[in-house]
Parts: sequence; C-alpha cells; structure tokens
Amino acid sequence: MRRWSPAARHLTLFGWLSTLVSLPLWLGWQSSMPHGGWIAAVLCLPLLTAGPGLWRRRLYTYGWCSLLSLGYMALGLMEVFATSVGRTPAMFHLLAAVALFLGCVLYPRLHNREQAAHAAS
Repeated sequence: MRRWSPAARHLTLFGWLSTLVSLPLWLGWQSSMPHGGWIAAVLCLPLLTAGPGLWRRRLYTYGWCSLLSLGYMALGLMEVFATSVGRTPAMFHLLAAVALFLGCVLYPRLHNREQAAHAAS
C-alpha cells in the first residue's frame, strides 16, 4: 500500500511557507497600501504559531490551521477580483493558501487511514 500522507504533509509545509512568504512580499512590498508592512506582520502571527505544530505532525494543529487558511484564501480571492494592480501577487498568495488548506485537510485523513490499515495488518 502506497503511503500518501508524507506527500500531503509536504504540501502542507509548502503551502504554509509560501503563504508566510507571500504576505510580506505582497502587502509589505508590492502593495500601495499605507502601513502594509505592519498589516502583513500581524497577518503572519497566526501562521507563525501554527508552524511548530505542523512540523511536529500534531493533528490538532492541522485541524485549526485548515480553518485559519480559509481566511487567507478569502483575503487572496478578494484581492484577485477587487483590484487589477496587485492581481499577480494576490494570485500567488491564493494558490499558496489553497495548498495549505488542502494539505491540512488531507494529511490527518490519510494519516489516520494509514494508521488503521497498519493496525489491522
């Protein structure tokens, strides 16, 4: 049986890191928004708190981080359709948040399924 949970975990960590990097680049550097750097720093704080739990494979962290990623997806989706100036960085941020969400949803499910199959055999 092929194990898919490591791939889902790598997707989560890739999405987490991409989202964490895209926020300061997009809001702090490429945005014309005043105080964009401060807004990006505040938006990065919840992601920074999720990092240690994601690295340690805490399933509870994957659960609440999936809910957290919905807010980042909404922010990116809003900017993709609302403005034409920052559409490309917002699209990158949206794709990173979608990768974070998919990884956070898939990893616990696949991990539990693989653990059950291993216990049954």
